[in-house]
Amino acid sequence: LAIGAPQDAGETEILRECEDCGERTSHSIELADDHSEIRAVCEECGAVTGSFD
Repeated sequence: LAIGAPQDAGETEILRECEDCGERTSHSIELADDHSEIRAVCEECGAVTGSFD
């Protein structure tokens, strides 16, 4: 018997290779201003390391 809301899954850390930093770094996922693509952005230097439309 389960009562209440499901347990929060927590945060997921996304690690991707960043050519500007020269190593795998944490990334955030952002929507482009014009909503044309989703971008992976390095949290260390701000470089876009991947884009998906």
